[in-house]
Formats: sequence, structure tokens, C-alpha cells
Amino acid sequence: MLWDILLLSVFLVGIFNIVFNRLNRHEPGKHSKGEWRRPARGGEVRVIRLVPGRLAEYEVRGAEFSISLWLNLTAAIAALLFWLGLHLQDDRLLAALLAALTLALLAKLHFKVKRETLLVESSLGVQLTTVFASGRRSSLFLARGRLRDLVIAEALTMHQVVTYLALVRRHPDGLVPLFRHTWPRRDQLEPVYRDVQRILSPETAG
Repeated sequence: MLWDILLLSVFLVGIFNIVFNRLNRHEPGKHSKGEWRRPARGGEVRVIRLVPGRLAEYEVRGAEFSISLWLNLTAAIAALLFWLGLHLQDDRLLAALLAALTLALLAKLHFKVKRETLLVESSLGVQLTTVFASGRRSSLFLARGRLRDLVIAEALTMHQVVTYLALVRRHPDGLVPLFRHTWPRRDQLEPVYRDVQRILSPETAG
């Protein structure tokens, strides 16, 4: 009886979510005031602060995490379990399926990138911060003396050529890719490249 109530509740929540989303869907091409418009490919770079030659801060948001998708998926699984009558046959298998779905959701929240920020200060260096959907943060600071250059590089994948911004590091030598989770397009990266070059290498910036 308890499983019947639980599965029915999950199914009804999913149905309500589908109806609510359809009633509140934006018309194509229209966006609410202040809404972040995500381009079709790659993230959009937003300037947070900019003091030419001294300081710059940028933010790129990842694709929004859709809790609606997970609710709809859960509702579909609940409907399937009802149809199969699994809740009447083996409680342990049903509990294992629900636990697996919960763990998958937690893993998605843990690794899903919400936004990436780049902070550049002429006398200190560069700080990269990644914020995940779960609220977890990961930061990397590179002192000014450890940086040699900034470049726009290209990488070949199985399906396309990806353009990305990278810091050239010294001691040890190597590249540190920027915005490596959100992948802004080249036309978004070029203004960032020029601004950061003026801060890190004012003598070579055009």
C-alpha cells in the first residue's frame, strides 16, 4: 500500500510538472527582462568588472540544469512500474531502482557546471572559479610571475574543431585552458583575449 501511494504521488508530480511547464512556456524569440539568453553553441561571456589595463572579471554560465527533466523521467518510470506491477512483486528491486535514480540525480548535481568565472588583476595574477549546480566551488589561482602568455588555441575532437582560451604557464611549462566546461565561441573569446592581454602584457598588447 505504501509503495502504491509513493509511486502514484511521483507520477502525479510529473504530470503536474509537464502541465505547468506548458502553461508557462515562453513564445519563441521572446525573453523576459533580465533573462540570460544562451546561444546555440558555447556559453556567452558576461563582463562583470573591467578596468582597462588593471582588472577584469568575466563570467560564463553553463546550460541550465533541468529539474523538470528529472521529474518527468521519474514520472515515466513510476508509470512503467505500475504497468508492470513491480511494486506488488519485489519491494527490494523497486527500492534499488529508486535509489539508483536518486544517486544519478545527486551525481548530476555534483558534476554539472553552473558557471565559470575568470578574474584577472595586473599585480596579482589570475583566478579561475568553477561553481557547480550542487553549490560546490573549485578555484585555481595563478600568480602573475607564473604566467608567460595568453593564447587562443584550437583542439580537434571527433566531430568538430573547438576554439578555446588558454594561459601559457611557466614553472612548469604548460597550458591552462579557460572556460573549459562552458566553451564560449571564438567571437566571445576575442574581446576577452584583448582585455586580458592589456592587463598581463601591456607592452605587447596592440
